[in-house]
Amino acid sequence: MNGWSDWNVLDWTIAAIGLAALVYGYKNGLVRQLVSLAGLVAAYAAAFFFYEEVAKWLPPLIPYPDFADERLAFLSQLANVESYFYRTLAFALLFFGTRMALGVVGSMLDIAAGLPVISFFNRWGGVLLAGLEAVVLITVAVNVMSILPYEAPQRWLDGSLLAPWFLDSVLGFASKLHELWTEAGRA
Repeated sequence: MNGWSDWNVLDWTIAAIGLAALVYGYKNGLVRQLVSLAGLVAAYAAAFFFYEEVAKWLPPLIPYPDFADERLAFLSQLANVESYFYRTLAFALLFFGTRMALGVVGSMLDIAAGLPVISFFNRWGGVLLAGLEAVVLITVAVNVMSILPYEAPQRWLDGSLLAPWFLDSVLGFASKLHELWTEAGRA
């Protein structure tokens, strides 16, 4: 690398995202980030697997809206709109309810993670996890940019000092992405 003055917009953007991720990881800590990630996965799984069951319970509790407004009356004419309404509502209730409940559990764990010795490892573990997450996100973004048929992203990639590292050197991940996309294009 030659120096900071040789960086282009893409290099500065990559550096800003990386720095922001590290600060975010330090601020939140490993425990909060792991609980947040687990909460997101658990909330999606709960909503995905149980929304149909919950949708069956909702009609007596939440009446289907009456479309008195003529502009929205056509919605009631569509097939299965009522079923769609209750399934969507059930999915949202399960997703956000699970997320909030696990957020409370995460807050309790975060209090324990604030103890003096644990706090040190929690914060620096958060930096490590956030840094890994940023590397993965930047790698995916740079690789997506590399296949876009537009002039601006190609110009940014060509003039970037950091982008080649994300295109070629990140643990073989980038080459696996290109292999996957190339094979999918042939099928």
